[in-house]
Amino acid sequence: MMHCIPETPEGLNAPIDENGLRISRRRQQLGIVGDGPMPETLEAQVAKLGLAPRTRFAGNQADVVPWLQALDVFALPSYANEGVPQALVQAMLVGLPCITTTAGSISELASH
Repeated sequence: MMHCIPETPEGLNAPIDENGLRISRRRQQLGIVGDGPMPETLEAQVAKLGLAPRTRFAGNQADVVPWLQALDVFALPSYANEGVPQALVQAMLVGLPCITTTAGSISELASH
């Protein structure tokens, strides 16, 4: 199953805010795998939401399959133009429900 969420003016922070609120209510864990262009901003946002004790920043991983298999849902908060993200393809192949935006060519993979 694939779901798209519309792009927002808040960009990268919007999905984290929404997930952060859900995580704080449900006592879930947040795992962030990979290294993006703004790690300090992301870490500050997690701290601001009070999620630091339940968040793991795993960084780049040579083998992402075990990480994907440990997830209940995959979120890709892309906000810039990009091609077909391999992370999204990998999450779909593992069978994860995915939440993403319509940036770039993502809509070619995702349906509403």
